[in-house]
Parts: sequence; structure tokens; C-alpha cells
Amino acid sequence: MVSSAKLLLALASFIYTAQAQAQANDKPTKASIEPSMDGKRVSERLNVMLNTTQYTIEPWKDNNYIAADCARIAKEKSISPSDFDVFYVRYSDCGEPWVFCRERKSKATDKDLADSFGKMPVRSRSFVRHVIGLAGRPDIKFAGLWTGPGSDIIVVDKPEIKVMVHELMHAVDHMAMGAHTGGTMKPLSGTALWRGEWAKDPKTVTPYASNGWSDNFAEVGVYALYDRTVPGGLAAIQPSFADVQNQIRTLQKYAGQTIVPGGTCSARIQPSKAVLKSAAASRRKRGLKPDLSFHDPGISVIKVDDAAKWVEISAAHDHAH
Repeated sequence: MVSSAKLLLALASFIYTAQAQAQANDKPTKASIEPSMDGKRVSERLNVMLNTTQYTIEPWKDNNYIAADCARIAKEKSISPSDFDVFYVRYSDCGEPWVFCRERKSKATDKDLADSFGKMPVRSRSFVRHVIGLAGRPDIKFAGLWTGPGSDIIVVDKPEIKVMVHELMHAVDHMAMGAHTGGTMKPLSGTALWRGEWAKDPKTVTPYASNGWSDNFAEVGVYALYDRTVPGGLAAIQPSFADVQNQIRTLQKYAGQTIVPGGTCSARIQPSKAVLKSAAASRRKRGLKPDLSFHDPGISVIKVDDAAKWVEISAAHDHAH
């Protein structure tokens, strides 16, 4: 005879397994639009229509330090923090600079990273803490990655502009939708509202948009930005636009001015604290530790909980749709 305790344990195990399986199967599985999106053309037109904001690059004066988020990512990917250069990028549309970290082996230069990020709408950029450039290697299977709650964008070498937009849209989804979802790190893509609008459309934008709800939002975001930015909109290059219009319009509605180019920043996520790159750096003669606090009184601080569980959402290397 099986004891009641064993029965309860078996039942609990079954429920846990069923819940885990349901979560694994909870994906926006739907056929992608036909004809398929012309990803190359979309990237080319976005590159032309999204103007890079004027900026200056200022290397950190003391190379012994690195931003804490950059150090965390480096160690997570088995890269030495000492292999990174750290620099400010001061864009003309924001009174506070962004802190970038770039692995020296990356095929992208400091200017490449600053140019690409500077094409993004400033009200979206404001929800990104750091841009981190990594060098491609066999064990890195992604072209881009967004990680939170700090809200950092990581790119590998020099991907096409759509990868930067895709990762930016993860930041918009997780960090900019609090008024509609109840707080940061509560993405719109995780709500019944988003899934309901998705369900109204017969198709979704790309095969990658079925990878998960977060990627669904981010992929739709690429085409929503194109639709808002390029004359004629998405319908001019996609005859089946009506098949995805509820997803596009819903994202545009709730993101609002956040994804519209122009304007200036009024709120920002502060950089993560400056930390030493290595134990050896602690023994070397050092200058003053970089002060990463904000000094512009016109910019409010978007608070993040660095103690919360970190989330990573990556875009695969075959991100050519």
C-alpha cells in the first residue's frame, strides 16, 4: 500500500512537471507572413533613415576600472575584464553619457558601436544602461543579447542594424511598459493584452518571432520601427501587411513616443558602479575611481533592482530574416 505522503509527493512532482512542460510549450507558434519579410532591405532602409545622433567618444582615463555589468558579462563568457576598453559616449540629445565596454578583439570599433546605438531613438536608448561589444568565438552562439534588470545590450562583432533594434526592443518591452504592466521587468509581451492582439492576426512577422513571447515582441518591434520611420511604412514593401497589423499597431500604440526618433532624454538608467578589472589592477597605481552618478538635474533616474534575478534573451546568429 502506497502511503499518503508518497502519493502527495508523486502528485506534486506531476504538477511541477506539467507546469514546466506548459511553460516550455508556451510559445507564439504561428506561421510567418508570406511573402517573407525582406530583412536585407529593411536593414538597408533603417540604416539610411535612422540618423546617428552627433556624439563624442571619451575613453576612461584609468584603464584599471570597468563597469560592473561589463565585468559580470565578461566573466560569464569566460573573458578577462582586462581585455576590454571602457569609454563614454556623449550624445548631443542627452545630458548624461552612456558607458560602453568593448572587447579589443571585436571586429567592431568604438565608433561602430557608438554609430549603431546612436541611430536608435533616444527615448528608447534611455532604457539601456550599457552597450557591450564582444568578439565572435565558437562558443558564443548569438549575434546580440539583452540582459536585465540592468538592461544592457551585448552585440557580437558588427551585426546588421536589425540586431541592435531587436535588442533595443527587449529593453523597451521590459523597462518602458511599466505604466501598462505594473513596473519594470514586467514585459508587455508577457501580458494577455499582447497575446490577445497577436491572436487576432493570421500570421507573425518572421520565423524567429515564434521563438518565444519576448522575441515575438522584439521582432515585431523591428518592423514597427521601420513602419514608423521609413516613408510609405511597412505596407509599401509587404503586400500582406494586414496579416500582422494588430501586432504592429499594438506595439506602436503602447510604446508611443518611445520608439519615435527625435527629442531628448529626460530619464536614464544610471551606469553600474566602477570596479577593478583584476587583482593585479588593485596593486597598480590608480587615478580616481570614475564617478558614474548623474549630474544633470533635468534627468531623472530609472531605478533597477540589481539584486533581482538576471534574465538574458539572445538573438541567434542566423538572425537574417
